[in-house]
Amino acid sequence: MPPLHSNALIFVAMLEKKSIYTALAISAITGLAIYLFRLKNLSDTVQTRFKKASKNPSKGSFTVDIDLINPSAGQLNVKGITGQVFFGNNLIATYSSKTPFVIRPNSATPVSLNFQTTKGALLNAAIQQATSKGAIPITIKYDIRTAFGSIPQSFTINPAELV
Repeated sequence: MPPLHSNALIFVAMLEKKSIYTALAISAITGLAIYLFRLKNLSDTVQTRFKKASKNPSKGSFTVDIDLINPSAGQLNVKGITGQVFFGNNLIATYSSKTPFVIRPNSATPVSLNFQTTKGALLNAAIQQATSKGAIPITIKYDIRTAFGSIPQSFTINPAELV
């Protein structure tokens, strides 16, 4: 039978090993929580500035140029953007891009969203209605996809702006 102090040393070593693993796990969880909290705060600060919109009836599409403004000191790595365009309650166009890009700190990042119309006649009716009388705005909803989820964004434009 080994001496008593040898068993005590093994027990202490096992406790130290368990404490180290516990401390590492707590540190990892805390670090992840801080990172996600900062990402959420950063995502809340990203703003959209509409620049222009243009239509291409022969291709059944239209393009919306925006700036994604990041007034914070943090950088946001984007995996892609998906979006939808609504006229009233009708879905008239969709967009999906898996092209990654970076929204740099304290700057505006230009982005062109090329929407493919699902109902070209409805888009043309919206533009025609906008030129003849006050129009229902077109609502653009899109999600900025990041490694830890999506950041929903939306804005409206007047259909008459689709030149």
